Amino acid sequence: MSRSTWRTSIWRLFHREMWAIGLYANPVHTVLDKPAQEPFWIETGSSYSFLADPLLVQRTRNGKKITLLIAEKMNYLKGRGSLVFTELPERLENDLSWKCIERHLFHLSYPMMADHSEDCTEIWTESFETNAIQRYRLSDDLSQIQEMESLDILGLALIDPTPIEQNGMNWLFATCHGKSPNKDLFLFYSKPGSGHWQAHKNNPVKCDIRSSRPAGQIFRQPDGSLIRPAQDCSQTYGGALTLNKITELSASSFKEVEIGLLKPQENWPYPHGLHTLSSTEHYTAIDAKRWHFSLFEPFRQIAIGLYNAYRRKKLKTGLSS
Repeated sequence: MSRSTWRTSIWRLFHREMWAIGLYANPVHTVLDKPAQEPFWIETGSSYSFLADPLLVQRTRNGKKITLLIAEKMNYLKGRGSLVFTELPERLENDLSWKCIERHLFHLSYPMMADHSEDCTEIWTESFETNAIQRYRLSDDLSQIQEMESLDILGLALIDPTPIEQNGMNWLFATCHGKSPNKDLFLFYSKPGSGHWQAHKNNPVKCDIRSSRPAGQIFRQPDGSLIRPAQDCSQTYGGALTLNKITELSASSFKEVEIGLLKPQENWPYPHGLHTLSSTEHYTAIDAKRWHFSLFEPFRQIAIGLYNAYRRKKLKTGLSS
């Protein structure tokens, strides 16, 4: 092991990632035109938890448009994330009223709407520890998010699963746990309503640590083209966000070209990474990270490592029973 690798390993022992959600009261094209603008930060207020993977959902209730913010809340003392959500007030504030969706034995993160239609109520989440996508549904009054049956995609442990409808087909972008998840992009497809997913014949369809791993919802430009955000993990996990324009999407071909890069700013309180983008008509959300130093971090990592080994063994036993 080289001297620089030793230094990095020792440094990492005493630091952990702290993420926060950054919210703009502007649509995504405005944010991308002014990438240095600082957002309104939404934090947990604790050095042992963070908020990340924001998903914005705009719906109409009683004739009035409301915006829900759904996110991962990571608990460093439990070693796993859960999903929380809140309704954004007209005036942004940090003291939001969060509701927890479900408290499971397994890790939950990266919520995504199953499709982009205005009446879609189904939410998909990453839960790679279960080898399935966990699904939830928004209640009619938008006050609750209820658990549904999980979705099995060929028995794979998918990371950051990101669905989109295009050309009369359902598509799913993801990386796979244990298969270079920061570098290798996998693609799956199915006919609407069939429930039968197939792997793209060219999987992995892309191998690039700078622009493969999904980083939020795929959005459409006014001309109908699809923009796929992806993580740039070349310097650090979630270091920046690459914008890819999809140019070919079929059962036999996939191509995209990089059209932009979104990076955290040095003067932000979270200057060390950015790895999710979500938007609605009036809001855009990102998340960004900073490194937090703690002398107790090595002991926390050991304790959580032992607990996670026990938890995953228990989870595996439960899933196989």
